[in-house]
Amino acid sequence: MSLSQSTLTSFLKRSAPETHDADDGTSNVVHSKKKKSEDNKKKYETKRIRKFQPVWQKEFDWVVYQEETNKMYCSTCRKHAELADKSSPMYIGCGDGIQGFRRETLTAHSKSRRHVVCHTRWLNDQKPENRPLQKIVSRISQESQARLEKLFNTAHYIAKKNLAFQKYASLCDLQAKNQVDLGPNYRNPNPNPNPLFLP
Repeated sequence: MSLSQSTLTSFLKRSAPETHDADDGTSNVVHSKKKKSEDNKKKYETKRIRKFQPVWQKEFDWVVYQEETNKMYCSTCRKHAELADKSSPMYIGCGDGIQGFRRETLTAHSKSRRHVVCHTRWLNDQKPENRPLQKIVSRISQESQARLEKLFNTAHYIAKKNLAFQKYASLCDLQAKNQVDLGPNYRNPNPNPNPLFLP
């Protein structure tokens, strides 16, 4: 072994962290400190009195705190009980105990599937036009209204020009050929025999 190799080897041996044998007692000291720290934390948690933090209502706008009962609950889930998980601590109301006043309880509830469904329903109740079915009906009614307006304009043109109403169907076909969306309904010049059931 050359001089540079032996110097490097001795340097590495000196800079490496020293390992202690189990016999010298240092590993036991480290272990006992960790155990003492864990024990202190457990004692603290058992003696700690948790309280509702009003700041939580800013982050979780659905949480309600009742001072009389010293419990918090989810107003959104209670409002939509048919969709909510009725066994959830946030539906029943939680305070003291295992599921007590903890931010983790609120965070977990806000991510729960049933709460998300209730919250979506609540948002839809706030703006009915955002409901999926309402969006479809609105779009269909807008399309139908635009088609009916074009058909009425065609019928008005025939009446204004004193043309025979038999030309109505051919004028509608001409407009369709020119890519005007009139839809398939109300293009028949014959009146509907049963006005309660329009096509």
